[in-house]
Amino acid sequence: MWAHILTSQLDVTAAVFWRCVREGKLPDRGGPSPVLVKKAVPLHLVIALREFGVDENDILERDAVGAAALLAAKYRELHNE
Repeated sequence: MWAHILTSQLDVTAAVFWRCVREGKLPDRGGPSPVLVKKAVPLHLVIALREFGVDENDILERDAVGAAALLAAKYRELHNE
């Protein structure tokens, strides 16, 4: 019965099943590898930076902290002129 469940329902070999049980290593299901995504830039920062004339590609190359730092620099430039 176990052999039937392993091969037809779980689609794994006994060795792969027991490695999963003992070591917590999930069987390869052929799915996509997880992609590390950096945090998105909040929309309010994108809008504010666009108002300063910053190119959208330059904004989106940054993370939220980098975009906030750029906005702070733009405000400093504006007030130091």
